[in-house]
Amino acid sequence: MHHFFGVKDQLFITVLGSALNGLRLSALNDHAIIGAMDGSAALIGVLGAVIGAGASIVTAWLTQRSQLRREIAQRYYGERTRWTNDKREIFREIHIATNDWARLLRRIARQYATGDSRAVSNDELLQVERRFHALLYEAALLCGPEVCDLIDSTEDELLQLTTTLGRSTEYGPAGSPDVAAEAAAKILLDDFPNLRDIRLRLMAAMRYELIGSRQSV
Repeated sequence: MHHFFGVKDQLFITVLGSALNGLRLSALNDHAIIGAMDGSAALIGVLGAVIGAGASIVTAWLTQRSQLRREIAQRYYGERTRWTNDKREIFREIHIATNDWARLLRRIARQYATGDSRAVSNDELLQVERRFHALLYEAALLCGPEVCDLIDSTEDELLQLTTTLGRSTEYGPAGSPDVAAEAAAKILLDDFPNLRDIRLRLMAAMRYELIGSRQSV
């Protein structure tokens, strides 16, 4: 009796070995595929977390930017409104100061023409002159060039009228009595025509500037 396998037995063993090897390789491939799938799932999870965090950052940045723009717009509106109110107040004060100065000059003119006993002191004139000049500096900080030029022209005209009527100012000496008497007669007749023309142009420029300030708010 031989202890060797027959040809059929060897063939069966060979086929069985090949099958077992195939099963082992298949198991290894399945394990690799499962590992790869697990790694892909982990990678997808990480990418999802990164994308979610990025979206949150972008949303927060857009919200903050929108809020900052609103705050800037509110500050701009408040600043423009404040400047408009300040302009309106300075315009009002300039008109009042001009009226006060012109009223004193009318009183001086009446003194020459009618002997009005209500004398105007030099201190009164100096007070209105200094007040107007201070307002001129304030207007230079707030107003446009056209308004500032006309305010300056108004002051020049008032200074000239004052010296012509025989009173000194901080910028010029008093004129002669003869010239003052002649100027007083004209003032009582025409009531400062040059000053009136300057003031009309000044009021128009002020009105235009205020309208422009409101439209830009």
